[in-house]
Amino acid sequence: MKTSLKLALLAFASLSLGACSKDPEPEQVAGGKLQLITSGVWRYYEYFYDYSEAGASLVWKVDKANVSYNLSRNQVKFNTDGSYWEIDEKGDRYDGTWTFLADSTQVKVVNSIGTFLSDIKVLDNNKLEWAATGAEEGHY
Repeated sequence: MKTSLKLALLAFASLSLGACSKDPEPEQVAGGKLQLITSGVWRYYEYFYDYSEAGASLVWKVDKANVSYNLSRNQVKFNTDGSYWEIDEKGDRYDGTWTFLADSTQVKVVNSIGTFLSDIKVLDNNKLEWAATGAEEGHY
């Protein structure tokens, strides 16, 4: 695994505690997505490699034995000011920025490792489900 930062936007998450267009202002984000994504700390529930309609490789799931990675320490917090922080599986902290793209159907994260884009599949009070795009495609 290159780094857990690449996992930051690539999993089913449990809340515990793009196209070219101008990004909307936070107050204009449809459906209260800003409030939902910034409402708490996100932790991994499941993580897949090679995700597709035909199948996937489950590499992490809470309380499942024999997984490829242990993401129990990973957590992500999106802030309303566009900043974010993440803690990886080693306990290292990374800070960066985030923004919604494509009418709030995508999230872009920028940090010292790089830029990461994900399509939001589900965002509600308890779940952030997304799929990576670009070089990380297939991570879900």
